[in-house]
Amino acid sequence: MFIATGSHTFFGKTAKLVASAGGESHAQKAMFKIGNFLIVVAIILALIMVGFRVYNDLTAHSFGLDTALSILTIEINPKKQKKSK
Repeated sequence: MFIATGSHTFFGKTAKLVASAGGESHAQKAMFKIGNFLIVVAIILALIMVGFRVYNDLTAHSFGLDTALSILTIEINPKKQKKSK
């Protein structure tokens, strides 16, 4: 036997209140600002790390070729790489 359904139940009324609340609270705004700041910091740090790697490759005159060759060597012949350890 059903007493109420849909928006006439406790959960329905709660969902209706949440849907009509609208707007962001101060805490939500602060969390979004912190989250956005951390994303920007992570991107900047990633760019610094990539730039440092490129600089090291350029100053060592390797231009990343040694890294690419080592990756290819591991992929082509993984057993040979394991033996050398």
